[in-house]
Amino acid sequence: MGGPHRRQDRGLPPAAGPEEEHGNRDSRPTPPDWIVEPGIGSSQSPIEVAAGECHIAEKRQEAVSRAEALRLLATGLRACTHCQPNTELGILVKKPPHRSNLVTPCQP
Repeated sequence: MGGPHRRQDRGLPPAAGPEEEHGNRDSRPTPPDWIVEPGIGSSQSPIEVAAGECHIAEKRQEAVSRAEALRLLATGLRACTHCQPNTELGILVKKPPHRSNLVTPCQP
């Protein structure tokens, strides 16, 4: 990787490494364990519970305690389908019956 194309040979300082370029990753605040996505509008009731590190979670979020996340899920609030906080919290979700089970055959 030598030769005349090196930054130093062109009078430029060496390129910054990934840590220097993006800042020290350790200086970022640690994400909360659990978050809720608030709804839109005046009520802004929560619409989904997610794990704090879920990269699918929306930008609008509020940190909640484990107890609050459990309470919200137990009352029927939707769990993020990507990070599945209900599974990590030990809540089993009863899936709706398969659509074919809902259809009854026609009687002649």
